[in-house]
Amino acid sequence: MFPKKRWLEEIISCLKEIASAEFQEKGWVKGEIHDYCRFAGTICCLYEDFHFEYFIEQYAEKFGLSAQQIRKLDQLRNALNAYIDKHGCYEEPNLIVKDPEWIKIRMLAKECIEALGIQKYLDPSKKIPKEALLHLISNFESTKLQERIWIKERNPGKNPFREWMEKFFNSYAYKTQEIITHFRDYEITEEQQRYLVRLYDTLKPYWEKMKGEEDLRKVLEDPEWHYIQSLSREVSNAFKEPKN
Repeated sequence: MFPKKRWLEEIISCLKEIASAEFQEKGWVKGEIHDYCRFAGTICCLYEDFHFEYFIEQYAEKFGLSAQQIRKLDQLRNALNAYIDKHGCYEEPNLIVKDPEWIKIRMLAKECIEALGIQKYLDPSKKIPKEALLHLISNFESTKLQERIWIKERNPGKNPFREWMEKFFNSYAYKTQEIITHFRDYEITEEQQRYLVRLYDTLKPYWEKMKGEEDLRKVLEDPEWHYIQSLSREVSNAFKEPKN
């Protein structure tokens, strides 16, 4: 199966989605997190991808979880199983998020997270778009990646540069302007926000100038794009965890 650290992290990630009313409203109901954000997706991730029941029965104790932690996880499992047996995984999400039964499950998930020793964390409704944006910016840095995707593997009728820019400026899944404006809500420091703003303010006029360009080799060889790559690298460096 999975190594202990990864297995616990992935299960906890699913528990955070189950515990978060904001995530469920934005993701399951409004579709503002990403295209595949669904109630069924969260449940399948927990049960099928990361084998929640098998973890509880066979590995939780081996991994050193306490009897109280295992009991909390088991309570949540039983409540989820009963809910799924009754409602299935494809009920209207706006009904699920308001269902008193589901609200109790949401509270159980919060109790599980607390029992596992996690007192403070960034809500997945904010963590997911923040991580998606930072991953996109990391793509801006890499000439090697751009050479492969923009040139070597480019499909007819596609413009990967344009697709990246549309994601950065216009996609609800990345929330660039909201993250920059409400940066503290996303656990971003003022210094990190300054790097983001500098990249945004430099990239915006460049995108306006180059949005009609179909020869992406010109972009790759453009000194202005090289400067944007360096700004993207500065953003990524600003968000790197400090080494102990």
